[in-house]
Amino acid sequence: MDSKKHKALSLDTKYQVLTAVDSGVKFKKQIASDFGIPASTLITILKQRENIVSAYNSNVEEALFTYFRGACDLNIPLSGPSLAVKVNEFAVKLGQSNFETNNSWIKRFEQHQGIVSKAVCGESASVHKNVTNSYKETTLPNLPKDYEPKDVTLQMKGESCHRGKRSKERLTVVLCANMDGTDK
Repeated sequence: MDSKKHKALSLDTKYQVLTAVDSGVKFKKQIASDFGIPASTLITILKQRENIVSAYNSNVEEALFTYFRGACDLNIPLSGPSLAVKVNEFAVKLGQSNFETNNSWIKRFEQHQGIVSKAVCGESASVHKNVTNSYKETTLPNLPKDYEPKDVTLQMKGESCHRGKRSKERLTVVLCANMDGTDK
């Protein structure tokens, strides 16, 4: 009776195998040889891709969801791109330097957590003063170059979506020139 020794692969090793396959530099047979696993094990790892990637990134997802809940509690409007920036920051802080996010990762995260995109309506909640001050210092100076009106935010499914009171402060820009353009 031939007894083969089974080799248990760690989650990190399985993720490295998937990364090697995704790079496309080597053939799958060579990758299996490099990691010392049979080709059938490599095929099994490829079939379990979603579960492996999800488990490997679970602490990053947990950090992002905690951030998301905190931002919702402060009535900060969120979007997919803003979540992508935050998830990359969390991945670096958690030591996952090879973590890469894309739109499909963000969409899967939103579906898994029950997050939906909603139109913002009403002014039933107020925004925290620190958020307002931060907005004035960081976002307002860059507003003309990054202007994009947004009345949509991400929110948990089933929860009502509120905006804080809108600021009554306005910025008015007047541009004047004479007809031949000599005085501007």
